[in-house]
Amino acid sequence: MCCFPCRVTPVLLSQELLERFDTVHSCFSDLKPEYQRVIADITREMGFGMAEHMDDTACVTIADYDRYCHYVAGLVGLGLTRMFAVSGLESPALADPRRDHLANSMGLFLQKTNIIRDYLEDLTDGRTFWPEEIWSVYADRLGAFAAPEQRKAALSCLNAMVTDALRHVPDCLEYMSAIRSPTVFHFVAIPQVMAMATLAEVYANPGVFAGVVKLRRGKTAVLIARATSVESVHALFFGSAVGMRAAIAPADPSVEETRSALERIIRRSLPHVPATPDLTVPNRLSLIAFVTLSTYLLRRRAEHNDGTSFSWRRGGIPEPLDMLAAAALFLVMMWLFSFFGLQFVTAAGLRPRPRAAAAAAAAAAAAAAAGR
Repeated sequence: MCCFPCRVTPVLLSQELLERFDTVHSCFSDLKPEYQRVIADITREMGFGMAEHMDDTACVTIADYDRYCHYVAGLVGLGLTRMFAVSGLESPALADPRRDHLANSMGLFLQKTNIIRDYLEDLTDGRTFWPEEIWSVYADRLGAFAAPEQRKAALSCLNAMVTDALRHVPDCLEYMSAIRSPTVFHFVAIPQVMAMATLAEVYANPGVFAGVVKLRRGKTAVLIARATSVESVHALFFGSAVGMRAAIAPADPSVEETRSALERIIRRSLPHVPATPDLTVPNRLSLIAFVTLSTYLLRRRAEHNDGTSFSWRRGGIPEPLDMLAAAALFLVMMWLFSFFGLQFVTAAGLRPRPRAAAAAAAAAAAAAAAGR
C-alpha cells in the first residue's frame, strides 16, 4: 500500500482547529440535511483512508500514489460534485456514480501537479510523495535528483511524473464540459487551467530541483479571466499541450508516452479552438511585394535626385505611378507589422481547422489545505 497521512499543517493551526471545533460543528449543524449527508460521508471515507496510510512513509507503486491522491483530493472532488447536484446548481446526472471517475480525476490532477512542483520543499521537510515505481528507474534514492550532477536523470524522472499526471486531463475536460452553471464552471475551471499551465511550466524545467516553480502573476490573472467557458478552457489546455509538445526532447525516455498523452489532449481540445488562418503564403507574397516596391522606389529616387535635394521631378510633385507604388508599400508594411507573426503561431502547432459547432476542481483548494 501507499503512502502517508496528509501533509501536516502547522501545529498551532491544528491546535486552534481542535480548540474551536465547536464553531465548525455549529456551522455544520446549520446546513441543510442533504449537505450534511454529503460532507459526513466524504469526511468519513477520507478519515478511513488516512488511517489506512497512517504508518506509511512513501508511495511504492503508481497504484499506491493514485490511491493516496484519491483520499486527499479525489474524494473532495466527489463530495463537491454531489454538493453541486443536491444544491440544484447542476443536474443530478453530474453525480451519477458511473461518472465518479471523472470527479476523482479532477482531484488527482490537481494533487499530482502540486506534488510534482513541490519536490524540493517536500524533500527538505522529510516528505516522500513521488512513487518509487517511477523514480527508481532513474536513481537509487529520490533525494539524489537535487544534486546538480544528477540533472539529466532528474529531468527524465520529472518528465515521467508529468506524463503520469497528464493521463487525467481527458477526464477533467469531459467533467468540465458537463457543467452548466457559469458560477460552478468558473469555480472548477480556474484551478484546472492553472494546474495545466503549471505542468507546462515545470516540464523539463531544472528549476524544480532548485526551488518551487510558480506561474507569473500576470499569467495567473490571464488564466483566471479566461476560464469562463468550455471553449476558452479547451483553448487554454490546447495551448499548454502544444507548448509542452514542442519542448519534448527526442532523447527523453518518456518521449512516446508524453507525446501520446499530449496528442490525446490536443485532439480533444481542437474542436473547441477557433480556426487559425494559415498566412504563410500571403506573408511570403507580402515580403516579395515589399522588396519589389522598395527597390522600385529607391531606383526612382536615384533617377530624380539632383545631388542636393530629393524631388520626384521638377516642381516636387510625384508621378502617379510613383504615388501608387508608395501607397502600396505603405499597405504592405502595415500587413507585415500586423500579421507576419501569425505564421509562426501556425507553425508551432495551431494548424488551421474548421471551428466546431456549437467541484472536483475545487479539490485544488481543499486538497492543498486538507490533503497536503
